[in-house]
Amino acid sequence: MSDDPFAAMSPAMRRLATFPLPIRRAIFWLMWHYGWLIGRSKTIRAYRSDFLRYLGVPLRHLGSLERRLTFHYTFCVFELATFLGRKTEGLIEDLRHVDIENAEALKKLSQDDRSVIFAPLHMGSNVFAMVVLIYLHFRGRNILILRKGAREVESYIFQRVKDIGSEVRFMFVDDKASFVEALRFARRKAVIICFCDLPPHFGSPESVELLGRPARMAMGIEALARAVDAPIVPLTIFSRMSCEKVIVGKPFEVGSSAPAERLRVARRIADHVTNAIRLAPEQWQLWCILNRFLDELAKPEDGEGSGRPQADHPYAMAAE
Repeated sequence: MSDDPFAAMSPAMRRLATFPLPIRRAIFWLMWHYGWLIGRSKTIRAYRSDFLRYLGVPLRHLGSLERRLTFHYTFCVFELATFLGRKTEGLIEDLRHVDIENAEALKKLSQDDRSVIFAPLHMGSNVFAMVVLIYLHFRGRNILILRKGAREVESYIFQRVKDIGSEVRFMFVDDKASFVEALRFARRKAVIICFCDLPPHFGSPESVELLGRPARMAMGIEALARAVDAPIVPLTIFSRMSCEKVIVGKPFEVGSSAPAERLRVARRIADHVTNAIRLAPEQWQLWCILNRFLDELAKPEDGEGSGRPQADHPYAMAAE
């Protein structure tokens, strides 16, 4: 797959991506649904056993869940394209169509001089939602985004945050040389974006329970919170056709580096991930690498699962 997830997008779809949020989403849904009816959109059925085993989805509901998953697989890429063609004024206009639950917690944190860590999942139109939160509550703050390797398109999209008056930097978790500089940047009243649903090879793995099964997840977020003395804010983000929904979880602190405290934080993060996935399973973008998390799907020799689809989704590739 090309590093550009928009390479196969038609000029008409690129043009549609510049429309206001409710209009473009309504038209996109109609176009996709028509394509599915006439057989253009092939339903993704690769995760049927996962839905049955880990979510307990009744057989009669599997087809509906698979169709919704297939829709969101393409929809999230389409929504990213808005950052390529929509002007800053249009992006700001779209702010009216974001529903934030528990915004009071963000308002309180914005009045604090400390940095704050956003902990979203790979769900919904997460980039757009985080830009909204920064614009509404943390405008002008430094933004630090943790990544593993550079991808040109996503880097450009995040750089659009500069249009709303915030300086953006990336910290690549596999580049030790930039770590100290990034921490200095993050301590200066920054907003740090650290996805919390990352497989163990991202570092500092911890054994937890995910979707009711033994699993391992990367927990670098715990060490980061201690290093910069910042609260962690769990975020659940999912898309509706009329708006983007953001649920702001209760912020929490990391008390110490003691094993018991590390385990407490890991369990809290894993519970957050599990609850978010169960809320809107069709919008979680990492089903294709579930084997990287769950012990029962991993091969002892290399941590890979067998017989699972290749991770060709743009968000899944970012979590490779």
